[in-house]
Amino acid sequence: MKQKKGYPFNNVPTHIARLSVLLINNAEIRRFTAIGIRNYLINNNIVKVKDDSMYIKFLANKFAVKCNGLKTEYSYAEPFFLNCFLAAFPSFATSANKAIENFCKEELGVDYTDVIDQVVIDSVTQDNLKHIECLDENHEDSIL
Repeated sequence: MKQKKGYPFNNVPTHIARLSVLLINNAEIRRFTAIGIRNYLINNNIVKVKDDSMYIKFLANKFAVKCNGLKTEYSYAEPFFLNCFLAAFPSFATSANKAIENFCKEELGVDYTDVIDQVVIDSVTQDNLKHIECLDENHEDSIL
């Protein structure tokens, strides 16, 4: 990847940068991933939260957990992170679906099923999937 002055992904391998961009640029995915990490760390007695304050920050090549005045950094290669990250996507889908349902009810005064066209959704999804095929190791993403 070409070096850019002040760019957070300099010296970060592309496969790691792509993963971190998903987190850094998607607030709901980041939120659900952080909730999963928090619950995992507490439920597995990795951390004990004294004052219910825990902060998780996602960086270009790792994430940091600050709890009880201590900061611990973890690699994105941690299996518990990958599980929490993947679990965030169905949570995001459920949250987005509820937001769309509420929007249609409040803004349009109709049930969302009156607005949604599954044929259009499927067509757009297929078009989107074509762009994923471009993301191999020889192709630089415009977002990186």
